Amino acid sequence: MQAKSSLFIQVYTDEHVTPVLAQILRQRGYVAQSAQEAGMLERDDEDHLAHATRNGMAILTFCWTR
Repeated sequence: MQAKSSLFIQVYTDEHVTPVLAQILRQRGYVAQSAQEAGMLERDDEDHLAHATRNGMAILTFCWTR
Protein backbone atom coordinates (compact mmCIF):
# COMPACT_ATOMS: atom_id res chain seq x y z
CA MET A 1 0.00 0.00 0.00
CA GLN A 2 1.99 3.00 -1.24
CA ALA A 3 0.68 6.54 -1.35
CA LYS A 4 1.35 9.54 -3.57
CA SER A 5 2.36 11.57 -0.54
CA SER A 6 1.87 11.11 3.15
CA LEU A 7 2.44 12.73 6.50
CA PHE A 8 5.25 11.42 8.71
CA ILE A 9 4.31 7.76 9.06
CA GLN A 10 2.30 4.97 7.45
CA VAL A 11 0.23 2.98 9.94
CA TYR A 12 -1.09 -0.57 9.91
CA THR A 13 -3.58 -1.33 12.71
CA ASP A 14 -3.87 -4.94 13.77
CA GLU A 15 -7.14 -6.61 14.66
CA HIS A 16 -6.99 -5.42 18.28
CA VAL A 17 -7.55 -1.84 17.10
CA THR A 18 -10.88 -0.74 15.64
CA PRO A 19 -10.73 -0.43 11.82
CA VAL A 20 -12.44 2.95 12.17
CA LEU A 21 -9.12 4.38 13.36
CA ALA A 22 -7.48 3.66 9.99
CA GLN A 23 -10.34 5.48 8.27
CA ILE A 24 -9.98 8.49 10.57
CA LEU A 25 -6.21 8.61 10.03
CA ARG A 26 -6.71 8.58 6.24
CA GLN A 27 -9.20 11.46 6.53
CA ARG A 28 -6.43 13.41 8.25
CA GLY A 29 -3.90 12.75 5.50
CA TYR A 30 -2.09 9.70 6.80
CA VAL A 31 -1.55 6.45 4.96
CA ALA A 32 -3.33 3.86 7.10
CA GLN A 33 -4.71 0.36 6.69
CA SER A 34 -6.53 -1.91 9.13
CA ALA A 35 -6.05 -5.64 9.42
CA GLN A 36 -9.65 -6.01 8.31
CA GLU A 37 -9.02 -4.00 5.13
CA ALA A 38 -5.89 -6.04 4.45
CA GLY A 39 -7.71 -9.37 4.86
CA MET A 40 -5.45 -10.21 7.81
CA LEU A 41 -7.97 -11.06 10.54
CA GLU A 42 -7.09 -14.00 12.82
CA ARG A 43 -3.50 -14.15 11.57
CA ASP A 44 -0.40 -14.68 13.70
CA ASP A 45 1.64 -11.72 14.94
CA GLU A 46 4.44 -12.75 12.58
CA ASP A 47 2.06 -12.43 9.62
CA HIS A 48 1.00 -8.95 10.73
CA LEU A 49 4.66 -7.92 11.06
CA ALA A 50 5.50 -9.31 7.63
CA HIS A 51 2.57 -7.46 6.05
CA ALA A 52 3.49 -4.16 7.69
CA THR A 53 7.17 -4.57 6.77
CA ARG A 54 6.38 -5.40 3.14
CA ASN A 55 4.30 -2.23 2.94
CA GLY A 56 6.68 0.06 4.86
CA MET A 57 4.18 0.57 7.66
CA ALA A 58 4.44 0.82 11.44
CA ILE A 59 2.13 -1.47 13.43
CA LEU A 60 -0.31 -0.02 15.92
CA THR A 61 -1.75 -2.58 18.32
CA PHE A 62 -3.50 -2.76 21.66
CA CYS A 63 -2.86 -5.47 24.18
CA TRP A 64 -4.43 -5.61 27.59
CA THR A 65 -4.61 -7.98 30.49
CA ARG A 66 -6.93 -8.17 33.44
